[in-house]
Amino acid sequence: MKKHMLIAVCIVAVIAVVAAFAYFIPGSNGEQTGQQTAQNTETAQNTETAQQESAPPQESTQTQQESAPQQESTQAPQTEQQNQTADGQNTQTAEPEEEKTYSPTFMYFVTDAQEKETSEMISSLKSKYPDVIFDIKNVDKDPSLLENFQLVSGKTPALIMLNTSNDICAIEFTCTDSAKLEEQIKLALGK
Repeated sequence: MKKHMLIAVCIVAVIAVVAAFAYFIPGSNGEQTGQQTAQNTETAQNTETAQQESAPPQESTQTQQESAPQQESTQAPQTEQQNQTADGQNTQTAEPEEEKTYSPTFMYFVTDAQEKETSEMISSLKSKYPDVIFDIKNVDKDPSLLENFQLVSGKTPALIMLNTSNDICAIEFTCTDSAKLEEQIKLALGK
């Protein structure tokens, strides 16, 4: 009796898992998205090609000759489709998109006391580099900054420098050295 009950519980559990997969995973209910269909078709073609390459030589040369033209005719249009976009342009000659250029950003995290100490240095850097955005963030005035930028907590003054691609290019902790900060600005500008 206990065995039957255990088997019944196992069957119910398996059915519940299958039902969960069918409900939560897109395409698991037998319907396939266009991308899944394309992936399945490509996988089938790759498998068929691999099987043909690894298959032992056939005894009948007539069978090989008959299948060869069929392979060529089905593969030639695929190659053309892969090389052309929907509007007929060749994808191999397409030019890459232009990368957007940003103004470098000098994000400097300070406390009230550090802001007073570094204000002259920051003013000097601002006048030397007018193309750079200087974003001075006071963590005493806005404590939420330490939640959003946890890496600077307890390490101020801290610099996070963004380059012309808007990527982080430098991080300096407890840095008040004007020469070091200026060096990071030059790197961000590509100089």
